[in-house]
Amino acid sequence: MMRRPATFFIGTLLACASLVACGGGSSTPSGTGGKSGAAGSTGAAGSTTGAAGSTTGAAGSASGGAGSTGAAGSTTGAGGAGSNKPAIATMAQANGNGVQGTATFTPDGAGNIKLVLQAINCPGNGAHSFHIHQMADCGNDGINSGMIWSPKGAMLGTIMCNGGKGGMATYMTPSAGYWTIGTGDATSDILLHSIVIDNGTEAMPGMPIACGVPRND
Repeated sequence: MMRRPATFFIGTLLACASLVACGGGSSTPSGTGGKSGAAGSTGAAGSTTGAAGSTTGAAGSASGGAGSTGAAGSTTGAGGAGSNKPAIATMAQANGNGVQGTATFTPDGAGNIKLVLQAINCPGNGAHSFHIHQMADCGNDGINSGMIWSPKGAMLGTIMCNGGKGGMATYMTPSAGYWTIGTGDATSDILLHSIVIDNGTEAMPGMPIACGVPRND
């Protein structure tokens, strides 16, 4: 057998090494391996217990508020707002005649007012006129009462004295609201005036013999 030189083997080894580096003689180059994916993280354990819900509602109020009481309605009729309580004037003597008595003003449900005038110790047997005067003042023997409240205080009638024993007279207002009691209306409220008995008749009234101011308090 023929021996080959050492240089032959060395060349052969170098050639084989070159083939290994080139993919073992394959015509297709080897592809690069893919990158390793990152490890997935473990999710936190979910809570399965919910917060305890409140089952007790707030206590409701069982008591209702006390109802309001309505205001009392007015009992005065068409004459407008005012008192349904009678007004009374205490008649006091004037000019030394010694006359005493009362004048009572009583309203009805329709707004009319009835005047009842009573007097004692009237002088003589004659008739004496009476009027409603402008001022609620009987001072100075009735002079402070002023003039007659006309027309609502005029022509009311006369009272008979019956031999000095006294007498009675009445007057009814002609319409509802003609007079009122306690309304403060200067055109109708009798509490803003006075009642006067004169010495003479309507034709010749003369000086006051009695005077009183209506009150209903």
